[in-house]
Amino acid sequence: TTQQLTRGAASRAAPAPGCADACLALARDLDKVWQLFGHNADEVDILWIGDYPAQAPRHAALRQVRADDPLRARLPQVDDAAGTPVYVIDPHGFVILRYAPGFDPGHLRTDVAKLIKLI
Repeated sequence: TTQQLTRGAASRAAPAPGCADACLALARDLDKVWQLFGHNADEVDILWIGDYPAQAPRHAALRQVRADDPLRARLPQVDDAAGTPVYVIDPHGFVILRYAPGFDPGHLRTDVAKLIKLI
């Protein structure tokens, strides 16, 4: 379950199979956001549902689950024709934010930083 995978806040990506370049760019953006947390980075996990791009950065915060995990089906508006949405999930496993494909990673960082202060 999500609760077992996360320590604090979690950013979750659930890409459609075969997203290639877009997934690599998203993985790099999520890595950048994670690094910007500095000493608070250990409070954030990046959960990736499905195949993680081979060229993307890997670090201790990355958690990967199978593409066929039932969790993917429970995410709201997961199959977006515009691309891959990103979700922020609290430590209890609740989806609290959804970022539409093409979102500004700076907004994700700001929102997760606020969540970290609350937990």
